[in-house]
Amino acid sequence: MTAPDFLGALPAPSRQLVLDVARSRSYAPGDVLFRQGDEATTFYLVQRGRVAIHFGTPAGDVVALTVLGPGAAFGELGLIIPRRERTASALAVDDVTVRALRQGDFERLRKSHPTVNEFLLSLMAKHLERSTRTVAEVAYLPAARRVAGRVSDLVSGYADPVVRMSQEEIARLAATTRATTNQALMRLQKDGVVTVRRQCIEVHNKTALRAYMGW
Repeated sequence: MTAPDFLGALPAPSRQLVLDVARSRSYAPGDVLFRQGDEATTFYLVQRGRVAIHFGTPAGDVVALTVLGPGAAFGELGLIIPRRERTASALAVDDVTVRALRQGDFERLRKSHPTVNEFLLSLMAKHLERSTRTVAEVAYLPAARRVAGRVSDLVSGYADPVVRMSQEEIARLAATTRATTNQALMRLQKDGVVTVRRQCIEVHNKTALRAYMGW
């Protein structure tokens, strides 16, 4: 098996150890990997498909934080902070395959292979960087440019240029309203960058789409 991108920084022996103990799990579109408030005991490595991370507010609103695809990893805090609750929910956007690494297995790897610890710290730093960037975007970028950025993120690295998500879901990712999202997408469609269809968006020019964000 080819090592996934998120393990590329590990030396081959440590990388193979992680793959050996991580169990393969598959999910259908709409399946829940875990819910906000669940005990966090497992670390996930995405091999196929896309996983949406959602946060529920005390008022009952749902905020889509990000969508993760192949090469992404999440849930690392559950490996280093015992009995920590999940701060968000993870749902399968399409057919998803992950590698699930439980806390006990990871602890054994950390003790015998320090490079695994270095990998975990690097992953946490990347997630912090992503969160900081998201906050900066919401504070400084107009909503239409955030919409373009989120659609760009969703097709980045994929041969398939189609985003199979509703405008409501994209609006949540861009921290804006569905009406504003629709206006931004209609402008992109008018300029020939995308075609908007029911429950999906086909991207014709990834470079032009990224340029709309202007970041």
